[in-house]
Amino acid sequence: QALLQSLPIASWKKDASNSTHIGQVILNFMRDIVSNPTFIGKVASAERDVAKIQQFFIQIIENLLMILQNTAASREAIGQEARGRAKTEQELALLRGYRELENCVYDCVTVFAEVMTVPSLLTVLSVLLKHEDSGIRKRALVMLNKKISDNIGSLSEEEQADFLRFIQNLLGIVGDAREQSANKQTALLSLHILVQYFGSEHPQAFMPVVAAIVSIVTRTDVVSPDFQALKGSAYIALSMCCSQLGVRMLPFLPRFLPALLALNVGVIVALILLTGSNFLSKKLTGRGIY
Repeated sequence: QALLQSLPIASWKKDASNSTHIGQVILNFMRDIVSNPTFIGKVASAERDVAKIQQFFIQIIENLLMILQNTAASREAIGQEARGRAKTEQELALLRGYRELENCVYDCVTVFAEVMTVPSLLTVLSVLLKHEDSGIRKRALVMLNKKISDNIGSLSEEEQADFLRFIQNLLGIVGDAREQSANKQTALLSLHILVQYFGSEHPQAFMPVVAAIVSIVTRTDVVSPDFQALKGSAYIALSMCCSQLGVRMLPFLPRFLPALLALNVGVIVALILLTGSNFLSKKLTGRGIY
């Protein structure tokens, strides 16, 4: 408390550039502490007050999200103020400072993701996926993919259920007409990873995923390069659905097969190789389905 009272906070508030620089220093200090191997080891091995520790992390993340909201509002205010004229050097410097501050926040959130439990992290990511900044939404998806891949061998049944419930958040990204194509592709990668790890044991949870993917690959009214790239990601996710969900994909076959046959031979062969032998059961293949 004495230290805080000794700081010239009043003068800092008068100069926004000072505030952004100080914020960066504090956030970098926080990031360095949380990423320290000793700290990570203590959190990972903690047997007491685990819930309190995680709640503390969530509170920190909530404050970090408030910083993001404030910087976004400040950048928007500068844009409004400079409408119709060139931005001043001071305004440009402030914008750079806000962006650097946001990058520091991203770094902190990424580091905290390493030590947060699955439920705690998914709570935070569900908020980030609703943020107005598309870059923040993409970072949230990347953190999700890393969390799944890094922890797949040690997930409890409850944590697996948490990831399965999170599918609805990803479908919200994929189905949002206003969302950027790059973010939709990243969300499709997330769904690809989830169906890869959980599809065979929890097929019913992925039926809405298949429906969303099929809706993308069967669209013919959009020919922009961005949408064609999205279609490519959807085909790859579709191949994983076929591989892991097997005969449960048969009801969707009449819808996506014409679109698949419209592809060139090389792409079809690649998708067949990705699909593997799980798409049709041995019983069906033995009856000459091929």
